[in-house]
Amino acid sequence: MPVFDSRIDAGSPEFAANRAAMLDLIAGFRTLEQRIRDLSAAKRAQFVARNQLLPCEWLALSLDRDRIPRARPMPR
Repeated sequence: MPVFDSRIDAGSPEFAANRAAMLDLIAGFRTLEQRIRDLSAAKRAQFVARNQLLPCEWLALSLDRDRIPRARPMPR
């Protein structure tokens, strides 16, 4: 396999600044993901009572055809 030559200087101040900025953006995204998970967990009982999938479960099933949903009892 040929060697890939790069002109990126991983030790430069610009690289460090770009890396720090990107890590800040990733941390912000992870914070938003956690807020969504927390809200979803808080609403779980409502969805289960209506025999519905949570939006994140519905999306996961839509994107992963091999995943089998867990059975829920029908409401009486």
